[in-house]
Amino acid sequence: VRIYVVNSIADPGDNVCDATCTLRDAILAANITVGSDEIRFDIPGPGPHVIEVMSGSFLPPITENVDINGSSEPDFAGAPVVVVDGPDDSPAFLIFDDAIFTYIHDLSVVDSLEGITCWVPCFLTGNYIGIDAAGAAMPNNTGILLDGSSFGSIVGGTSVNARNVISGNQIGLDSRAPSTIQGNYVGLGPGGALMPNRIGISSVENTQIGGTAPGAGNVISGNFDSGIKLGSPGITHSGLVQGNLIGTTISGLGCAGNEKGIKIQGPEFTIGGTTPAAKNIISCSSQNGVWITMSSGNLVQGNDIGFPGDESDPSNHRGVLIEDSSNNTIGGTTPGARNIIAGNELGLRINRGELNTVAGNYFGVDSTGIVRRGNLSNHISLSDTSTNSIGVASGGNVISGTQGCGMRLESSSYANFIRNNIIGLGADGAVHPGLWNALGGLCIEDSYDNLIGGSTTELQNTFGSNGLTAIQIV
Repeated sequence: VRIYVVNSIADPGDNVCDATCTLRDAILAANITVGSDEIRFDIPGPGPHVIEVMSGSFLPPITENVDINGSSEPDFAGAPVVVVDGPDDSPAFLIFDDAIFTYIHDLSVVDSLEGITCWVPCFLTGNYIGIDAAGAAMPNNTGILLDGSSFGSIVGGTSVNARNVISGNQIGLDSRAPSTIQGNYVGLGPGGALMPNRIGISSVENTQIGGTAPGAGNVISGNFDSGIKLGSPGITHSGLVQGNLIGTTISGLGCAGNEKGIKIQGPEFTIGGTTPAAKNIISCSSQNGVWITMSSGNLVQGNDIGFPGDESDPSNHRGVLIEDSSNNTIGGTTPGARNIIAGNELGLRINRGELNTVAGNYFGVDSTGIVRRGNLSNHISLSDTSTNSIGVASGGNVISGTQGCGMRLESSSYANFIRNNIIGLGADGAVHPGLWNALGGLCIEDSYDNLIGGSTTELQNTFGSNGLTAIQIV
């Protein structure tokens, strides 16, 4: 391993890393050496040390394996003190060719078209992307771009030292290749203050966002548009989102909402899982906690959607919205698959969708199934939709404790199946304080040919304390 030491903030330098060595000089030197190299920093004087890339230029693309080590700067004390202020019209760092084991860590990368662009696998830890060493926003257009050939890249990790802070950008992280994104703050500053991206994380292909290991979850909060945007119409890919705090403070106990928590525009994404560690907490979205649009085959299970709010201060405007989509599953038939959809303005809405399944969830109650955490209006609303299943023989929903209707069918909804649900009672089938649905258990308006219950015991719904009536048909 050859070591090149950057000791000047100047740019461009003289293209030789000698007694005076700029970052540009060090990258050029590393590119012409075969094998892995390390670029360290020893810039005189107190930090922050701002390397301002020459106007109208850009740093040399990284073409050989290198470890660019911001923590080597002598006054490094756990947070970046070396700031790379990049060009407005190109990436600050571009990694491609044979640089397939390149590490960039403990730097601040700001004010670029793209902060770091990887065309081959790269490993990014401990960086500030879009904020300077003092924690002030200096946006990149895109903070990190993982291009289609960068499969296997890792952004962050499970330790505190591996955490990147990706905030203040137009797009925080754009992943177009299978990659792993763990343990980062996206949309918040290093201390948890709001520093929104427009979109936190955008992913179209087989990306794992979070995970089930301790420390693997990201905090993705405060972003102006989507915290996470998954897929793109017409592209067939999948991905996994687990163990994250989305729309909360870093403690998970307060609100720091995105406009949309997770927006899904492609097929076969999994949000959550059946183990406690896979649970995402999705809260405080001004629009939708989870929005599935123009897509199919997605699975949302085992999440808390709506905490920490209740109906006096609704968390998400809608917990889940399924729109123009089919064959998606919310929940499942095992206890671990259960979503708790509570404390929203509206729990779940399906617009113009078909063959979607909503099973095994708790609407309006906490994880015990007997304590009210109501959604303000309806728990479930179906509009202009058909052939959806709300409850199945092996997994009904608890739908209790709203000021509106437990469930509403409207706008020519037809041929939907409402089966094996507990409506207006606790999960134990008993009466508990506050679990009635004030306007009725099931409200049907301008809809027809829907099947409520069935001829066998396991398909029958159980109606309890509902305000005006158990079933109301208008």
